[in-house]
Amino acid sequence: MKTFFNVILKILAFLCAILFVPTVVVALVFFNTEGRLFDARSYLTALERQNFYERLPALAAETLSNPAQQDGDLGAVRSLLAIIPAENWEAAMHAFLPAEVSRPMTEQAINSVFDYLNGESESAQLSMSEFKAHISGAAGTQAMMEMLRAQPPCTLEQMGKMTVGMLTGNPKLFFCNPSEEVLGLMQPLIQTGLQTAAAGIPDTVTLIRADAETPQDPLRVLRTLRGVLRFSPLLPLGLLFLVTLFAVRDVKGWLLWWGIPILIGGLLGLVAAGSVGLLTEWAFVNYVAPRIPPTLPISVRELVRGLVDSVLAGVSKPIAIQSAALALGGIIMLAITRLKRFRAA
Repeated sequence: MKTFFNVILKILAFLCAILFVPTVVVALVFFNTEGRLFDARSYLTALERQNFYERLPALAAETLSNPAQQDGDLGAVRSLLAIIPAENWEAAMHAFLPAEVSRPMTEQAINSVFDYLNGESESAQLSMSEFKAHISGAAGTQAMMEMLRAQPPCTLEQMGKMTVGMLTGNPKLFFCNPSEEVLGLMQPLIQTGLQTAAAGIPDTVTLIRADAETPQDPLRVLRTLRGVLRFSPLLPLGLLFLVTLFAVRDVKGWLLWWGIPILIGGLLGLVAAGSVGLLTEWAFVNYVAPRIPPTLPISVRELVRGLVDSVLAGVSKPIAIQSAALALGGIIMLAITRLKRFRAA
């Protein structure tokens, strides 16, 4: 009876050892992915690598020119550009949204998103205060005037249309360079127009809002998923504990029962580290891409793709290091069992 019981325990230990191998590989991928996906610094670094702040004016102009964005918070921003010809929106956004303005706005937005994900706020918002202050102040007026100075000289027809527009209270700027005298007369009108446009922009733009009417709270689901990813290493550790409980009776047995699955798991982890790119591609195509609003321009969707790739680019390195450490540990454990005193035992 005792022999039969020992056989059952060894079979259970063998099954746990087999299960340890795939679970430790999955845990390495899950744990390191969670560490990158929910680290705000990963996204800030990714934005720098994608030259986001230099590309932002062009992306903003393209997004705002999309008819689907005419309503809502983004639609309000269009009021700023209403006095500027559409073909000059990109140049205008370069002046109104320089890096010194867009960088703190972006950092604030990312921190707000992570506050929401961590349950510290009920929504994620983008503050437009810096943007509004920039365009409605002297810096915005000066930026507009410098843009006009950089354009070809105004024609008589353009000067006439601008004059009529200002007299009728419906100013329409042409991107041309009037004389300095005319530009000086236009400066108060430009500043007033920018201040009026800025007043129509909301102080905050809601990026994510919890929907109380949704039967399944996405935030609750996300937190559950994060918990699974973060604590996934506990499963292979628990399996090793069961192996010890079921089969280990001495030091040599412990080295063998642990060393073999740890070595195999480490080697497969190295293979997984080299496959992170393929896994990222699969995850993006199946889970991220379908959730990107189709109304966003292609360039914005390409930026999202580049950011995802950049954020997850660093996942393979820690997986490879940890897998190599596991494989080395398994080799050492098995090598110890070959020492004379263990062979004699």
